[in-house]
Amino acid sequence: MSAKYCMFTSPKIHPICEVEQVCVHEGKTSYYGIMQNGKKNIQGIYVDRSAHVEYTGEWKEDHIHGKGTIKNYFDQREFTGEFNMNRMVRGTLRWADGTVYQGGFENDELSGVGKLQWANGSTYEGKFANGAICGPGVYKHRKGIRR
Repeated sequence: MSAKYCMFTSPKIHPICEVEQVCVHEGKTSYYGIMQNGKKNIQGIYVDRSAHVEYTGEWKEDHIHGKGTIKNYFDQREFTGEFNMNRMVRGTLRWADGTVYQGGFENDELSGVGKLQWANGSTYEGKFANGAICGPGVYKHRKGIRR
């Protein structure tokens, strides 16, 4: 599959190393941003139209790495926070129904200490593991009742 490259008006933005600001289209994916030695680096936007996903943020050698936002337009989820080599590490995950989780992640699942607020206003603050509530924490009903 051939790729289409289009350079912006000033392709070389750093005189010492080979850094280019490019837009690359390969099939149903696009990347707009900075490339260094042929790899996505520093900052860019990646769109995969077949997976309904868009990522805007930092890159390191073709990996999502650093601060950024990933949106899934199919199920309307959005994560904003820190990534480490394509994995969510810490940040805020929002679902289409209004549920919000703030905290840690491991293997892209809720993990560690965090806060989950359901769309109805109820909250849970405490520990998570493998994407589920695990261990001690405080549940607060939307009407103020604590358990």
